[in-house]
Amino acid sequence: MISDELLDRICPVGSEESEMETIKAELDAEDFAIKSYKKGGIFYHIIRIFVTIYLSLKTLCREVIANSTVTSADEDWLEVKAPDFGKARKQPVEQSQFHIPMQIQRQQMRKR
Repeated sequence: MISDELLDRICPVGSEESEMETIKAELDAEDFAIKSYKKGGIFYHIIRIFVTIYLSLKTLCREVIANSTVTSADEDWLEVKAPDFGKARKQPVEQSQFHIPMQIQRQQMRKR
């Protein structure tokens, strides 16, 4: 799996509050007409919805980046990626219930 430090450099995900403050600062800098950012206001809820969607998309991007290579993919992602490389996961083979060491098998073969 790709380390979290590398993912933070590639695709950082902030908190909802920090993103809300960033948007408020940008809107104030642009002299936006609506200045009411109260928690009960409709404009606050619209911004909050978009911030939630934005952070969810960034989290999804981090997952896609982390699982983009076969060497770092999780098990479920690996099932999806393997056919792209012409590979398939083989079903496990059941072993026989009795295991005879090779040395004993050779001795038995020599007696015959």
